[in-house]
Amino acid sequence: MHFNHQYQDNYSRKAHLPSLYGMMVVAVFILLIAAINFINLATAQSVQRTREVGMRKVLGGSRQSLIAQFMSETLILTILAVGLALLLTRPMLSAFESFIPRGLSFSVFTPNILLFLLAITLTTALLSGLYPSWVLSAYRPAQALKGQTGLLGNQKGYLRKGLIVFQFTVSLLFIIGTIMVGRQLSYIRNKDLGFSTDAVVLINTPQVDKSDVLAQQLRQLTGVTHVAKQWSAPMSEGYMLTKMTYRGAKAIETEVSAKIGDENYIPLYQLRVVAGRNMMPTDTLRELVINQTYVKALGFKQPAEAIGKLLSFNGRDYPIAGVVADFHENSLHAPIRPTFIAYMPGMSKDIAVKLATKGKQVSDVRTSLAAIEDAWQTVYPDKEFSYTFLDDSIARLYESDQKIARLVNTATAIAILISCMGLFGLATFTAQQRTKEIGVRKVLGASVVSIITLLSADFVKLVFIAFLIASPIAWWITGKWLEEFAYRVDVAWWVFILAGVLAMGIALLTVSFQSVKAALMNPVKSLRSE
Repeated sequence: MHFNHQYQDNYSRKAHLPSLYGMMVVAVFILLIAAINFINLATAQSVQRTREVGMRKVLGGSRQSLIAQFMSETLILTILAVGLALLLTRPMLSAFESFIPRGLSFSVFTPNILLFLLAITLTTALLSGLYPSWVLSAYRPAQALKGQTGLLGNQKGYLRKGLIVFQFTVSLLFIIGTIMVGRQLSYIRNKDLGFSTDAVVLINTPQVDKSDVLAQQLRQLTGVTHVAKQWSAPMSEGYMLTKMTYRGAKAIETEVSAKIGDENYIPLYQLRVVAGRNMMPTDTLRELVINQTYVKALGFKQPAEAIGKLLSFNGRDYPIAGVVADFHENSLHAPIRPTFIAYMPGMSKDIAVKLATKGKQVSDVRTSLAAIEDAWQTVYPDKEFSYTFLDDSIARLYESDQKIARLVNTATAIAILISCMGLFGLATFTAQQRTKEIGVRKVLGASVVSIITLLSADFVKLVFIAFLIASPIAWWITGKWLEEFAYRVDVAWWVFILAGVLAMGIALLTVSFQSVKAALMNPVKSLRSE
């Protein structure tokens, strides 16, 4: 029920399936990046274990026993990592508590958890250790005892390079995702909603009849500029849809969103009247105000043409008194619907209060809220006073998007960190392997800059290849995510360039330390006979 798109109850808390899938994907990718680091470093440093392999083979060790030995080493490392992860689980769950339903606890001794841990341990050990074990066990004894690998095809390091490309492809996907999610959320924060949200306090009252008394008392407070009776704010989590009919040249039935509020509703929220007028004070439903989208749905070219026309609602006709500019009544995921505003006393039990904020301090707002609470206690002495700021209510509409942003940001940081750790280790190993080459080049007159460029060039090429692979994938993924919004930013070309420059800068920064260290090494030491 929680994951069913057809379940449209807007009042209940529904689980957000994309966030769940997102966390799964992030976990898989981070585990893959970590496994790739292990494979890269293990195969790169395998040269240092060639003599050990040669001795074991000469003394009768089979290839199967060597594979078992190296796999067991990887399994021990994985078990230690799982143990450390279990210690960190509770702090991590606390940090990401907004993703987790209340009441959900983590226990290692649950059968499902134990099976999962066993499966993930074995899978990670196999994924990380199988290829390095196969490479190490394949060394020929004669060549291994001379310090040679005997695997000429592997010396070019195609696998290592391919894995680095994969790592940075994933990192680039996360970087581009971070930028695009950040841009969309910034657009949401700065988008003109068509009404004022500043210093509007929403109060739910338990009784309709007494709410009139409370509204009158609130209007007399010095820190209050407007008070409106309503059913809901212009933008809220709950909304009401109904059908209305216009009988012109032909009958037009339209599904319309209803906003219930009195004559103070439009001035309080500063809705802009573009034709006609606001509703007159009344104690019953007499007239309507509609938005521009509804004007277009009725077939009128100009808002003024709709003034005075009759709309049929619940078997009665009501005149259109005015037209307001379009405003967002739902999150930016949904387009603006045809909407009408009307006063229905039986449904207008809630109250909106506009506080005076011009030149006011935070302490003044608190004083106003305290005065509102005092007024509440005189009308509802046995009821607890509670209120919500409209800004906070609107922010809840984007709770799932904020979660995705937090998830992508965290995943990006972890992916970049792990990728850089692997890249740093590989750069260190490469510099060690090319120590004598660097010494010869320096003796022959090579500059420090040329040697740094030589050592960094291979890594830069790999990051560039990753950029070419990641860009179209990221363009498709971010495009699909943005399709969930009726109002959204464009997928701009500069986002990809910025991500590429960032990834290139991170890679260069990671390898530059070892490159500079190797380039500054005294050639006399590096060329000294062993």
